[in-house]
Amino acid sequence: MKIRVISKETIKPSSGTPSPVHTYRFSLSDQLAPPFFVPVISNLNIYEKLKTSLSECLGCFYPLAGRIKRDERTVDLGQGAVLVKRQVDAQLAKLLANPELNLVQQLLPLDPYDIQCQNALVTAIQLNLFDCGGIGIGVYISHKIADGVTLSTFLSS
Repeated sequence: MKIRVISKETIKPSSGTPSPVHTYRFSLSDQLAPPFFVPVISNLNIYEKLKTSLSECLGCFYPLAGRIKRDERTVDLGQGAVLVKRQVDAQLAKLLANPELNLVQQLLPLDPYDIQCQNALVTAIQLNLFDCGGIGIGVYISHKIADGVTLSTFLSS
């Protein structure tokens, strides 16, 4: 399976960060949490709609549009989430018939096990366009910012 990047952008919240909030403070349990992300892959719609929807959602979920500071206790807000668009030279049905972990991980915007990639980034999303016309979306959100309920609510939005 060959995957190539078509575009990569930073999407900022459409409504901005509420004033005077410019940083988000982690709870003690979030500060102690290991730096891992929860990868999610699902099928949805088109790139422009995703871009617009993401910008609108980041206005409500503004900590997801930030960067984790070096102290790992706060998040700088409003810097945006990374959105990557990739072309996948493969058939979605073949991938789903035999979902090998190393192939599925290529559909994510970052390696979920690479701590260096995760240091500052809170949210990254990758739109995967398959040769067959199928679409897959890989979502990468820091577990320090979003638990399962928050992730589910964000994806539903």
